[in-house]
Amino acid sequence: MLEKMNMGADLGGVVRRDVFELPEWSVREAITNAVVHRSYVERSSVQVALYDDRLEVSSPGGIVRGFSLDRALSGQSRPRNEALAQAFLYMGLIEGWGSGIPRIMHELGERGLRAPEFLDIDGMLRVNMWRPSAEQFGAYLHGQAVTDAPGKIANSLASDNKSDNKDNKSDNNTGVSSEERALLAMLAKDPSITQARMAESFGLSRSTVTLMLAHLQQAGLVRREGSRKAGTWVVVDGDGQ
Repeated sequence: MLEKMNMGADLGGVVRRDVFELPEWSVREAITNAVVHRSYVERSSVQVALYDDRLEVSSPGGIVRGFSLDRALSGQSRPRNEALAQAFLYMGLIEGWGSGIPRIMHELGERGLRAPEFLDIDGMLRVNMWRPSAEQFGAYLHGQAVTDAPGKIANSLASDNKSDNKDNKSDNNTGVSSEERALLAMLAKDPSITQARMAESFGLSRSTVTLMLAHLQQAGLVRREGSRKAGTWVVVDGDGQ
């Protein structure tokens, strides 16, 4: 799969380093998760497909019964095949249950790429990882911020944030993407907004918004106060307030 992706070179260090357009660890993690968590009762196989705009990894069986996609995106885990998961953990192929999705989000965010999309459809759990354009990949290799990733939120949303300098610092330190910065601006304006309204406003799927929120919470930039249904969002400033 990697040999079919675009590859460039990072010449910033003493030794040349080959770099793929999508982070290698994230690609490996998406495929490993598909193998570990798939349903082996189903006759279909794990499917990995590379399109012009995305890498698509599909795992038979969908989300484990009694679990939910939202819980998986928040970093929780319920392995369908626990013995297999333990074996992969022992071999070092996975680092810890529930850590994979947040790290994929973080790695893609560090490059300014669009947040991955997770879909539970037709008995398949599908992960879409969006490929950068040649211009965006070139900008990343030259150490420039990638701000025009596919599916970006309208510039008018991003410009609503009055702390541009602080946001740029957050980008460097936590891998927060331009989409997530715009989401922070929306949460600051409307702390009681629902995820459904966020998804509608941004033109993104509900699962993508859930993943973005999980990453922002993990980065310490936003927290949830109150109950899941009646609570509000609090955007955390530089002093943790």
